[in-house]
Amino acid sequence: MPAGVVTATVTGAIGPGLTATARVINNVRNINFRFADGAVDIYSDDLPGGLSTYQYSSMATVTFTPASKTVVMST
Repeated sequence: MPAGVVTATVTGAIGPGLTATARVINNVRNINFRFADGAVDIYSDDLPGGLSTYQYSSMATVTFTPASKTVVMST
């Protein structure tokens, strides 16, 4: 069942010494948690290259809104 338009708001490390603060990503089509290597991949056609990767262990929050529900994850 389609979730409608999904928007993610992310705060967390995107690389050595680089942090995204309340980055809004529209039209999210997939979120992939790679627990083995501590990363979260967010896929969206609105992102350069279609992908943004965050270090899971240093993420402050991820909020995504599928349709009318909101899911919040924080470490």
